[in-house]
Amino acid sequence: MVPFVGDLGKAGKYADKAKNLVKAVDKVGTTKNFKHAVKTLGVNKKQASKVLHAAKKASGHGGADNVIFDIKTGDIISKSGEIIGNLFD
Repeated sequence: MVPFVGDLGKAGKYADKAKNLVKAVDKVGTTKNFKHAVKTLGVNKKQASKVLHAAKKASGHGGADNVIFDIKTGDIISKSGEIIGNLFD
């Protein structure tokens, strides 16, 4: 039961999906989720993957290093806040 709303009934089954979306989006305009970024930006997934791996390699990051994607500009941002590439390249 949600305060001031009452029993969510069937809507409750969507709660997990909503929680996952909230986790994927760190702050307005960014995400850690590559698939979400590619879909939102409308870029080719294979090309974006090549760009991502090249940007990580050029900046000294490994494949397992996490990055953040700006879903407005396509920027690839390292954990330190440095822009290391762009998915549109």
